[in-house]
Amino acid sequence: MIRISTGPTDTGEIVITFPEHAEKVNKKLCVPRIVLDRPTTPSRKAAEHEAWSMIPVPNQDESDADFAVRAAPVLDALGFGEVLKRAGLESAIRAAADTLDLVKVVQMHIRSWQYFGDKKTGAVIETPTPEAVQALIIDNPLIARKIQTEINKALGRVAREGNA
Repeated sequence: MIRISTGPTDTGEIVITFPEHAEKVNKKLCVPRIVLDRPTTPSRKAAEHEAWSMIPVPNQDESDADFAVRAAPVLDALGFGEVLKRAGLESAIRAAADTLDLVKVVQMHIRSWQYFGDKKTGAVIETPTPEAVQALIIDNPLIARKIQTEINKALGRVAREGNA
């Protein structure tokens, strides 16, 4: 059994490992990991603002039906078309906002990652580009949930210490 710790380290970073996705490469166990700077409350608010700016909101005189027609292609392009079909407009907007908020936080605070690769080609992705981070979080809800949990734990500790 490999014992792997996640969570904030003494350097003010969050290290998140994914042992369930480990692979052996040349007899070496490669465990994917992401290292983030510890977010602050202001950076979380900035990420939330940026996420909401990407999502359509109804105009003052716009009917619900007109807004749904206008919002559907945007939500679909963001990757939330299925949520829209299954759960409705309000749920799709909430899911998009929450997910894009996490994407923006990770994009702002990512220091590095290891052992992530392109889904189609299998090529290693050395640098966590904004597009790669967005694809990781949107395409992998379990990974997104784990990242969100670790960020929330770190923010909770920072707030309790009075350093938020």
